Amino acid sequence: MIPLIAFISWHCEDNAADQDDSQPSLPTGTPIIEGKRVYISGFYQDSSLTQMVACFWVDGERVDLEYGAAEAITVDNGDVYLAGQWFDSTGWNGEACYWINGVRYDLEGGGDPSTEVTDIAVDNGDVYVSGVMSDGSTFGTNACYWKNGVRTDLTNSNVDAMANSIGINNGDVYVTGWRIQNHASIACYWKNGNINTLHSTSYFGDAYDIAFKGNDFYIAGEIDAQNTDNWNACYWRNCNKVNLPRTGYGAPAFGIFLEGNDEYL
Repeated sequence: MIPLIAFISWHCEDNAADQDDSQPSLPTGTPIIEGKRVYISGFYQDSSLTQMVACFWVDGERVDLEYGAAEAITVDNGDVYLAGQWFDSTGWNGEACYWINGVRYDLEGGGDPSTEVTDIAVDNGDVYVSGVMSDGSTFGTNACYWKNGVRTDLTNSNVDAMANSIGINNGDVYVTGWRIQNHASIACYWKNGNINTLHSTSYFGDAYDIAFKGNDFYIAGEIDAQNTDNWNACYWRNCNKVNLPRTGYGAPAFGIFLEGNDEYL
């Protein structure tokens, strides 16, 4: 497993967009961390300062993809997977998508301008992308994920929700995020499409990243007693909350990484 830092068998030819099929070559420079490679997803503005270019960095060296923005990255068996959006040269037209070694694949419903992707995971050659789509109302959103480009909705127009990250463990699909209940945002996760809340409606919360150790799962996030605006970074281990130390100011925990007996947020 290659550690990643992200600001961090399917027939491709039937779904790939029309484009140059050449794959970008990865940098071969000096690694930042000996024996490891550091991958970061993102984007930058081109020389006109009017258009974004999706890209990623390997040990600090940039690899360009196309017009767009790369939101998440993972590496599996040496292949680089990114989730994001592509744009045409005007910057107004494009779709939610993912890239495998620079080759782009569009997502079902990704052309809807309200669609956003948030994370990407790979399991046994299958590609999973988490995100959100409009439910058709003015402000409503549906949490969802895609497997190999095919969308699964986690909520409907009865529940506003967001999917922040996705992970696969022992064949089970976990998606973290929030849902609205009794006018409160409730940190939650979905396991194989079934929702599980992480706290009561007495609090506001959000669940961001997820990591696994054996059969245990760890979710990074934040929680706040209603109407206090006093957020506390925390994580949940199998739904049991652990608050992180704070010094007067609120904070969220956006990511989590496990190594040995240590937990990094």
